[in-house]
Amino acid sequence: MPLHAHFDYVVEDPHAAAQHLLRLGGSLAAHQDPSDPHLLVMLDPAGHPFCLIRSSAAGRY
Repeated sequence: MPLHAHFDYVVEDPHAAAQHLLRLGGSLAAHQDPSDPHLLVMLDPAGHPFCLIRSSAAGRY
């Protein structure tokens, strides 16, 4: 089984950051937690997941 790393990026506005990353080739993961507006799961161009976390809520994660 290959090793994988998961990154969480703390940003001021996850939705604005996601829009920028979509333009760079990233994509939104199919699964999102609709009850958590402070977290977005994204995929890099190779399909590896990472999360964008709102900075004001970072202490919760």
